[in-house]
Amino acid sequence: MSKWSNGNGITAIQLTVDHVASSAAEQKEIIDRGGFISQSGGIDRVNGSLAVSRSLGDIKLASFLSQTPHILALTKEEAIEQCGNTMITKYTLPCFIILASDGLWDVMSNKEAVELAWQVIKENKSGTAYQEAAAVLTQEAYVRGSSDNIGVCVLAIT
Repeated sequence: MSKWSNGNGITAIQLTVDHVASSAAEQKEIIDRGGFISQSGGIDRVNGSLAVSRSLGDIKLASFLSQTPHILALTKEEAIEQCGNTMITKYTLPCFIILASDGLWDVMSNKEAVELAWQVIKENKSGTAYQEAAAVLTQEAYVRGSSDNIGVCVLAIT
């Protein structure tokens, strides 16, 4: 897990591993399976086609891709422990997870997504804060020109 802080009390932890063709480790696995990496539109792609290096549905590339998922299992208590007990002025920082497809992550960094979600959650005191944060992240990805599927869910850990 990689961790960063913005200096204003917000700390984020990346819980997943990006399985992309630009990763040196993923490239090695693809080449070892008989595939190749080439660029298209400035993006490394498996056999000139797919930017992700793990997939379940791309049958033509299946022999070059891994179908083994990256798994991180945390109990609710462990997730809350990772969040800590930080205070910012009068706001207690919420503990949340952003679960999103590469349509978001292709155009936003983890830091940008966490900070934008936090802003929405902080300003929205209703029960829809996390749903609104997901909608704002989705819209922002679209505005930034994402050309992939954009699925976003923001989950509160309480």
